[in-house]
Amino acid sequence: MNLGQYEEAVASYDQALKIQPDNDEALNNRGNALLNLGQYEEAVASYDQTLKIQPDNYEAWNNRGDALFNLEQYKEAIASYNQVLKIQPDKYEGWNNRGIALFNLEQYEEAVASFDQALKIQPDNYKPWNNRGNALFSLEQYEEAVASFDQALKIQPDNYEAWNNRGIALLNLGHYEEAIASFDQALKIQPDFYEAWNSRGNALGNLGRYEEAIASFDQALQI
Repeated sequence: MNLGQYEEAVASYDQALKIQPDNDEALNNRGNALLNLGQYEEAVASYDQTLKIQPDNYEAWNNRGDALFNLEQYKEAIASYNQVLKIQPDKYEGWNNRGIALFNLEQYEEAVASFDQALKIQPDNYKPWNNRGNALFSLEQYEEAVASFDQALKIQPDNYEAWNNRGIALLNLGHYEEAIASFDQALKIQPDFYEAWNSRGNALGNLGRYEEAIASFDQALQI
């Protein structure tokens, strides 16, 4: 597993399970190896076996949720993350992952509430701040979204996606100069990020700076 040799790891866990079929640790680890191989349905089956033996294994519930998320079965993933949080209410990953699944179901207010719970546990983690910003953006609460992206960037100033997301929120607020400054920051970190070049062009166009806008769109099109 640690060498990333997941197929060989599965074969070893299979041998262990021939000898001791109710070994919940081997079943859970087998699920993790299958998850890393992208064999999500088989991973879920392994986690199900684990949870029959050890129903309060919150890590197995969380990993099961991740496998279901990758299968785009978001409601089922949320049900797994809910089990994690029943067993371990202060599990940051459970709240954050639940929020992402809710976001994918377009349940943005509930997603924000989940990210808020994650941030009560880990306030200095940029991921839930960025995710919260995306959910607030989808709710068209652009000022609050900018504030969330600002928090993410205090923690991780080289997060080009957060700079880009902040710029798009500012663009929607009509703060075009500030939006351009955000896109410029994103492009300093990731010069081949065509989305930022495109959005920068839109902001410049709104300011009537059409030649500069065309130059930005040209950069996007080269990429």
